[in-house]
Amino acid sequence: MTSLRDESARLADEEAYTSLLEICTELIIAEGTDDPPLKQPLGMLHELLHRQHLGGDATVLSIRAVRILLEKFISAMSSKLRVKLVECARSAFERVSRLIHGSPTSDADSGFVHTKRWELQEELLQCMSAAAQSDSAVQAALPPLQEQLTFCKSVMDVSLDMCLQALRMCCVLLRSAQLSAQPHLVSMIRDLFQSRLTALESMEMNQDWLRLLRHLTEVAVTLKAYAARTPETAEANAITGKRMNRKRKRTMASNPSRAARISAAGVDGERGDGTDEALVLLRLCQKVCATPRLDRAFRSTVFSCVNAVLSDAARIAGVSADTCVSVAMDLARELTRNVRTTLTIANPFVNREVVSGTSSAAASIPLARGDEEADDDEEQGEDLLSSTEGAKWHLPEPEWPLLVLIANIFAAKTVPTPEHMWWSVGDDEYARRFSKEDRLRLTNAFFAAEDVLDLKKRGSRVHLSTMREFLWPFDLGCRVLFQPVPCTYAVAEAVPVAPSLQCPPSRAGELTFALRKCDVSAFLEHLGAVLHNGGDVAAFGQSVLLQVLLVVGPHARDVTRAALLSFLADAATPLIEQVSEVLVRHDRAWASTLLDAGVTETILRRSTSVTPERSPVVQMLRREAASLPSTPPLLPRCGLPTVGPAELRRVLQHGGRSDVEALLEVLTFTEACVWDTVACREAVRALAGAAALGKDSTAQANGAASAGWARQLEHLLTSLVMKRLQDMALQLQQRRTLQQIVEESEVVEVIVCDNGRSSQFTCPRQHPLHHHHSCNWKCDECSASGLQDAWSCRECDYDLCATCARTRCNRVNGALTATTQDLLTAWRASADTSTEASAPLTRAVLFSEERGLVSVATPLACLHRQSVHLGEIYTACPCGLVSPGPARPLEAAAATDTFLLGTLLSLFGRTCGQDVGVQRRLLKAYESAGPFVFLGGARAVPAELRCLTTHLAPHLPLSVKNLITRYVAIDCRRFAFQTLHDQAATVMSANTGVAPESPKPHKTQVPRSDKPALLRVLHDSFCGLLSPLVKVDFTFEGEEGFGSGPSQEVYTELSAYFRAESKFWFVTEDDGGADPVTLPFPTTKALFLKEFFALGAACARAFIDEYRMDMDLLPQAWPLLMLPSLGLPVGQKAGARSSPCASTLAALTNLLEVLDPSLHRSFAQLRRISEAELAAVGLEMDDGTLLRTHADLEQHLQLTVVTRFEVALENLRHFQWGLLSVMEVEALWCLSDEERSMLICGSDAKADGPLFTEEELRAQTTMGSGYSSGSVHVEMLLSIVGGDFTRAQQRDFLEFLTGSPRLPFNGLAGLGRLITVAMKDMESKDEQTLPSCNTCFLYLKLPPYTTREIMRERLLLAVTEGRRNYSLS
Repeated sequence: MTSLRDESARLADEEAYTSLLEICTELIIAEGTDDPPLKQPLGMLHELLHRQHLGGDATVLSIRAVRILLEKFISAMSSKLRVKLVECARSAFERVSRLIHGSPTSDADSGFVHTKRWELQEELLQCMSAAAQSDSAVQAALPPLQEQLTFCKSVMDVSLDMCLQALRMCCVLLRSAQLSAQPHLVSMIRDLFQSRLTALESMEMNQDWLRLLRHLTEVAVTLKAYAARTPETAEANAITGKRMNRKRKRTMASNPSRAARISAAGVDGERGDGTDEALVLLRLCQKVCATPRLDRAFRSTVFSCVNAVLSDAARIAGVSADTCVSVAMDLARELTRNVRTTLTIANPFVNREVVSGTSSAAASIPLARGDEEADDDEEQGEDLLSSTEGAKWHLPEPEWPLLVLIANIFAAKTVPTPEHMWWSVGDDEYARRFSKEDRLRLTNAFFAAEDVLDLKKRGSRVHLSTMREFLWPFDLGCRVLFQPVPCTYAVAEAVPVAPSLQCPPSRAGELTFALRKCDVSAFLEHLGAVLHNGGDVAAFGQSVLLQVLLVVGPHARDVTRAALLSFLADAATPLIEQVSEVLVRHDRAWASTLLDAGVTETILRRSTSVTPERSPVVQMLRREAASLPSTPPLLPRCGLPTVGPAELRRVLQHGGRSDVEALLEVLTFTEACVWDTVACREAVRALAGAAALGKDSTAQANGAASAGWARQLEHLLTSLVMKRLQDMALQLQQRRTLQQIVEESEVVEVIVCDNGRSSQFTCPRQHPLHHHHSCNWKCDECSASGLQDAWSCRECDYDLCATCARTRCNRVNGALTATTQDLLTAWRASADTSTEASAPLTRAVLFSEERGLVSVATPLACLHRQSVHLGEIYTACPCGLVSPGPARPLEAAAATDTFLLGTLLSLFGRTCGQDVGVQRRLLKAYESAGPFVFLGGARAVPAELRCLTTHLAPHLPLSVKNLITRYVAIDCRRFAFQTLHDQAATVMSANTGVAPESPKPHKTQVPRSDKPALLRVLHDSFCGLLSPLVKVDFTFEGEEGFGSGPSQEVYTELSAYFRAESKFWFVTEDDGGADPVTLPFPTTKALFLKEFFALGAACARAFIDEYRMDMDLLPQAWPLLMLPSLGLPVGQKAGARSSPCASTLAALTNLLEVLDPSLHRSFAQLRRISEAELAAVGLEMDDGTLLRTHADLEQHLQLTVVTRFEVALENLRHFQWGLLSVMEVEALWCLSDEERSMLICGSDAKADGPLFTEEELRAQTTMGSGYSSGSVHVEMLLSIVGGDFTRAQQRDFLEFLTGSPRLPFNGLAGLGRLITVAMKDMESKDEQTLPSCNTCFLYLKLPPYTTREIMRERLLLAVTEGRRNYSLS
C-alpha cells in the first residue's frame, strides 16, 4: 500500500509539474500582448498551490509562475485577480518555507527530479524581490523580515549569482520602512556586508570579483542612506516630501548643509565607525594599483566603488596614518598613470580672474563643438542590461575618484559634489535617463531616505522603496535603476578653495609625521599631473595639492616652493591671499616659504590698485621677512673681473651643491655675464666629452660613463629650469583679458608698395583722412551708401569707402585679430566685383624683403606700419621687385650659442628634458605666452622661452615638441577665436577674421580613382585660402561616408599617388656604376609647380587638422624650406651678384652631399686649397671673371649648385608656398629636420619589426557593446593583430581602422582615443560576416567567430579589400 501511495503521489507531482510548465509557457508567450489571458492560468495556479502535497519540481515552477505574474502582469490585473495572486503568493511562500526548513536526505526525497534545490532557492529569491517591490498587499504576503534575511544569509555560499541576488534583496529590504524599526536586522545585513567584503581580499581579481564589489557597493550606499532611518524620520521625510513637492526643490549645491549631512553618514550611519571596512577597502585599492594587468575600466570601477563607500574622511580616520599615506602614494602613482599621456596646453585666454565656471573639456580643445550629453536626452534609450556583468555604469573620469580618495585620506573639508545616474526601464528593456534636474532630486530623496517623490515635469511618481516609477494618470509601472557610484563630480567654483582640516590636531600630526617619511616631492609631482588638463578636475586637483601642503608643513622648503610656484601661476589673486592666510594661521613658519615663492610680488604685479599698505597679506609676509638673514652672493656678478675657464672647471667638478647653484643663478638668456665667453663654452664642451667617455679625473674606477659632478649638474639644471619656467609663466600673464586687448586696440595699418599711389590718406584739400565705422554716409567717389569701414575728413565732409580708398592710397587696415589671409580674401572679393582690367588677384601673394613670401597665417599686427609688396608669384611689384622677393635671413636672430647656459643645457640637459615636471611647466609657459603668439605669430614667442626651448629640444620627447609646434602654428589662434566668439567681442574693422557665427568645417568632394583630378580639386581648394580655424572635411564622389575617416583617406590616397609616381622625384645619376636611386626630393627634369603647391598645402593642412600624410621628404630639404624664399632670390638682374648668407650656403652644401656626392667631394677639395693656389689654378666664373678669393669661390659654388638644381628648387619653392598658404613655417623651429619630415610629411623610420606589439594594442583597447573585459574573442583579436600580423598587415589594419596606414609618431597612444571593440551580429550561418569599423571613433565591430583561424581569415579579407570604401552603417 505504501508503494502505491508513493507512486500515486509521484504521478500527481508529475501532472502538477506539467500543468505548471504549461502555465509558465503561456505567461511568457502572453507577455507584451494587449489583452493577456490571465484568468485561467491564475485559476489553475491557485488550485495547484492549495493542494495538500506538491513536489519539489512543481514547487519551483509555482514560484516561477508567481514571479512572472508579479513582474509582468500585475499592473494589468483587475482587483479580483490581484487578490487571487496575493493568495497564490502567500501559499507559495508558506509551502517553500516548509520545504526549505525541512531536512530531507536528498533532492529525490523532496521531489526534485527535473530541477534542483538551488533552483528553488534562486526562484524564491527572485520572487521575494519582485514581491517586496510590489504594492503593500503583495508585500504583506511575504514571510517575516527575520525569515527573509535568514534565508538570504543561508544562500550566500551556494553560488556567486545567488550571493549577488541575496545582496540585491538586502537592498530592497533596507529601503522598506519596516526594517528601519528593527535595528538588529540592520546589523544582520551589516554583518553580511562585512563578511563578503573581507572575502574579497582573498579572491582573485576577475570579472566575478568585480561583480561582487559592485553589489557590495550598492549595499553600502543603501546602508548609508537608509540604515539610520527611524519610523519618526520616515514620517518626517514623507511630510517634507509633500511640502517640497508643492514648490520648486532646491539643488544640492544650494543646500550645503543638507549635502554635508548626506556625505557625513558612513555605511553604518555614524561617524568614526567601520574602521575595519575602511582598512579592507584601502587594501583593495593597493592591490589594484599593484596589478598592472587590469584594464582601465576595471581599475576605474574599483576606485569609484571604494570612493562611494568611503565618501567621508571620518570613516578613514581610524586607519593608521602610515597605512593611509602609503595608500595615498599608490593612488597618486595611479593618477600619474592615467594622465601622464595627456600633456596638453589649455586655452590661455580663459581669464581666471573674471570667468568662473569654465570647466569643460573645451578649454583644452580648440573650437570644440562639445560631445557632452545634453540634459534633455533622456528619451534616448540605452542598452544597459545586455551584459552578463550587470547594468553598465557611467563612470566619471578616472582622476575623480582618485583625487577624492586622497582628499578624504588627508581630511579635507571641501570635496566636490557627486552626481548620480538614474534610469527608467520600460517593457522594451531599454534604459532611459532622467533629466539632470530629476536626477538631482532623486539623489537627494534617496540619501534622505524618502519613500515617494513626485516628478511633475515627467508626470510621474517614483517609489524609492520599491524602485518603481508610475506615470500619471495610468497605473503603468517602470523599473528604476540607480547607480550607487557617482557618474561625475561638480565643483562649486572654477578655482580651488583654501585648504582646511576636519580632523583633530593629533590626527593631523600623525599624517604629517607619516608624510614626511615618504618622498614628498614625488607625491606632489604625481598630484600635479592633473593640473595641466584644465576644467574641474584640475581645479579640484589644485585643492588636493594645497591640502597635502597644509599637512606636510613648510619645512620641506624646496618641495613646497615648487608646488607654490605652480599654484601662483594658475590661481586668482583673492585665492592666493586666502590660501596664504590659512597656511600662516596653521603654521607661522609658512611666512618665509610663501615669501620665497614670490607671493607678494605676484599680488602686487597683478593689480595696479593693490599696494603693500592695502594688502594685509603683503604686510604680514613683509613683517616676517624683516627678520630673515640676508645671504651674500657666492660667485662674482657682472662688473667683476672676468672669470676664466679654469675657475669654471673647478666649480663644476669640485664645487659643492651651493657653489654650482650660485653659478647657475647668474646665467641667463637675456643678459651676458662674466661667464659668457668663448673660452668658458669650450671648457664646458671639453668637460662634457670627458664625462661621456668616463675619462675625467673624478670618474670612478669602474669606468662609469657619467661622473658624479655631471649627475649633480644635470639635477641642478633641472631645478633651475623648473624655477625659470615657473617665473616665466607668472611674468607672461596678462592683466587684461583677450576681449579687452582686442576691443581697446587700434586698427592695424599695412603699407602696400605701389609707385603710383601715396602712403597717406588725404582729401582733395590734403587734409588727413580718419578711419570710422558709422554707416550713415555716402562715398564721394562711387556714390555707394549704407556701408561700413570708411575714411573721412570731417572738416570737408569728404568720405571714401574702403574700395575707393585703396585705389587712391597704398595703406590698408585690419583688426588686431586679422591675418594676411583675411586681407587677401577681402582683396579677392573686391577684385571679383571690380571692372578694372588690373583687378584680378586670384593668385596674389604678399612678400617682403625680410620675410620673402608672407604666410597667410601671419597675424596682421606683425606687419603694422611695415611695407609689403603685392603680386602674383614670379611677377614684378610696381617698384620692380619680383615675387617672392630677395631673401634676408635674420643672421642676428640666432645668437643663442653665445650664452653659457645654452651650452650647459645642450650638453647636460638630458635629465632636464626628460623630466615630466619640466615638460609640464614648459607647456604652461607657452600657455601664458598665448597673447604674444596670437598677436605676433611664431616669431613673437618670448626670447628667453624660445632660447630655452631651442637648447632643450634635443632632449625633449617628440610629443612635447609636437604640442608646442601645434600650439604656435594653429591651436593658440583657434583658442583665441573660440574665446572671442564666446564672449561676443566687438572688433572695429572690416578685416577681422572673427566670424559672427561659430565656423563650420569646409566640405570638399573629391574623386577617388582619378588621381590627377583629385590633385586638381585639392589645388583649387587650397588656392581658395581656406580658413585654418576650422577643419576641412573631404568626401569621395559616389560614397556615403563622411567625417574624419574619409578625410584621412584623402591624405592617404594623395600620399600613395606621390609615392607611386617617380616623375615627381629626384633620381641619382650614374656614379661609378651604381644603380640610380629615387630620393624624396623634387625632380630636376620637369616643373610640377601646381602639384608641389598642392602637396605642400596638403601636408600643412593635414598637420593643423590632426591628420597624417604617408610619404617621405628628404630631411636635408628643410634647412632651405625654413629660410625666407629658400634663401634664394629670383628675378635678379643680369650681372648682379648677391652675397650668399651662411645659412643658405650650409643648407645647399648639405643638400649637395646627398643629391650629388661626387660634385660635393670636388667642391670640398676646392675649399681646402689656399687663395694663392686658387688664383694659380685660374678657374673662371660663368662671366669670365677669375676666382681669386674664397668669397669668390663660395659665390661660384652657390651659383653652380643653384643652376644644377634650378628646376628642383623651383618645385621646392612651390612646396614651400603650399606650406605658407596654410601655416607659418617658422612654427616648426623647435623640431629637427628629421622630425619635420615625420610630423609634416609622414616620414617613417624603415624597420622590419611590427608596428606595435600585442601589449601596446591591449593598452589602447576598450570593450564596447556585447564584449566584456577578458572576452575570448577580444583576446583572440589582440593576439592575431598584435602578435601574428606582419608589419604590412598591421599597416593595412591601421588604414582599415583609421584611414591611414601610418602609425602616429608616439604610437597607438597618438590616435587620440581608445580603440573600441564591439560585437557585430553574425549575418550568415557559415560565419562569412566581415568586421567593419567607424573610422571617426575607432569603433571596430567584430563578429564572434568560433575559431582563431576563421577570425584571422576574415580580418585579413576585411583590411585588404574593404579598407578603401566608406558607407553609412
